Amino acid sequence: MKKFKTGIAVTVLALGAGLAAGATTLNGTATASAAVQQCAALARTAGAAMMSMSCCAPKGGGTAETKPDKNVQRATVVIDGGYTPATVKVKVGQPVELTFERREKGGCGSEVRFAGLDISRTLKTGEKTVVKFTPQKAGNYSFSCAMGMYQGQIVAQ
Repeated sequence: MKKFKTGIAVTVLALGAGLAAGATTLNGTATASAAVQQCAALARTAGAAMMSMSCCAPKGGGTAETKPDKNVQRATVVIDGGYTPATVKVKVGQPVELTFERREKGGCGSEVRFAGLDISRTLKTGEKTVVKFTPQKAGNYSFSCAMGMYQGQIVAQ
């Protein structure tokens, strides 16, 4: 995302420099310096637009194995711009307790949905929410935010 934002700013500023060198008009601007100022304003606007879209570019990732504790498999998934870890490995037929800890104040992390398990939970900032289930067969069980922007999976083996 950072490279993309930088690329937009460089492109817009290069356009402004080209306008200054050729004294071409932009939106009816007669002088090169005014054209450069307009391009700088466009660069700021493009940068702000890209920064506001940063909620849509999930962060997070990684893989974790659950820690067995008295026949219950436990793991914690932190939500802060994505799921960390995004993959949790579990054993089939053993109860699982996933603790979701939401740290972000905004973004897509206010709800988690498990496709195929018919589980959905509301997640509040600063709170931990435990989701309990027992995988009955081997396979991948995906989970995501309500919009599908944050993605994770449980790998049952």
